[in-house]
Amino acid sequence: AMCSADIDGHEGALGSGHGAKSADPEMNFVMAGLAGMSLEYIKAMKLWSDWNRNSGFPADVLNFHHYSNVSGGQDANLKQAISPEDDSLKYKLTEIVDYRDRYLPGKEIWLSEFGYDTNPNSPQGVKPIGENDVFEVQAQWLVRSFLEIAAAGLDRAHIYFFADLNAKNPNKFNSSGLVNEKWFKYQPKVSWYYVYCLKNALTGYRFTSEIASNHKDINIYKFEKDDEASCIYALWSKTSSDNKISNYKFQIDDMEGAKVLELSSTDITPTSTDARYDDAKNIIVDISEKPIFILTPCNTSKP
Repeated sequence: AMCSADIDGHEGALGSGHGAKSADPEMNFVMAGLAGMSLEYIKAMKLWSDWNRNSGFPADVLNFHHYSNVSGGQDANLKQAISPEDDSLKYKLTEIVDYRDRYLPGKEIWLSEFGYDTNPNSPQGVKPIGENDVFEVQAQWLVRSFLEIAAAGLDRAHIYFFADLNAKNPNKFNSSGLVNEKWFKYQPKVSWYYVYCLKNALTGYRFTSEIASNHKDINIYKFEKDDEASCIYALWSKTSSDNKISNYKFQIDDMEGAKVLELSSTDITPTSTDARYDDAKNIIVDISEKPIFILTPCNTSKP
């Protein structure tokens, strides 16, 4: 009912000039973010709008908040953060995308809150894993979350939060920033650089498919660029145990001249090196829980 009032004055019933669309018919109207990925709530909204409106669902964007943790979402029982893969984040989002495609075509889907605290005592805090401290784990899991979100087919995703509020405070979201507190002059964390590298590597590319890795721990996602004949493959171990896989052999069409892009903890641009090949023209890479990217020529006419 609030969305119906806000988008167009409940189809004009509230009087002339009410509603965002009265100000600008082309405005993208985003529903308030649900504190959890409740598809049942969206179904109930659609049922209400089918009965009470003639012009359809009262929002252009379906909007959700979700935090990957052992409690399954954002509630008072938060205990510990988990990786996006352990949370089945992609599959949870795919369920919403499938519903949208079937019943609300044309609507965008946003995940307007997700993230991790770097204070390990926070109920949404990451823990050190093997040789990786909390800053490295937060950075890895944010990048992996973005990859899972892209693979699910969402339109936008927003990390919560930009800057730490008070990292020593163990309450949730006080240390979820990409940078430190203002009294530390917003000094970047590792996650700032990893997310920036991800942006610079994948700007202009779109997820197209998941590639079979023939390894139980390895994810491979393919991204293609519309205006260039190039592809990027993201590869990583979806585990949470500081898993490392040496000399993984990666073979697919159009591998000649490939570059390996690696996330930097000190620069906003990923490092780039020539790919290593074996005699069978397989690319040889070392895989860890930190994603790497392989940039190759790409014949987009191929399946």
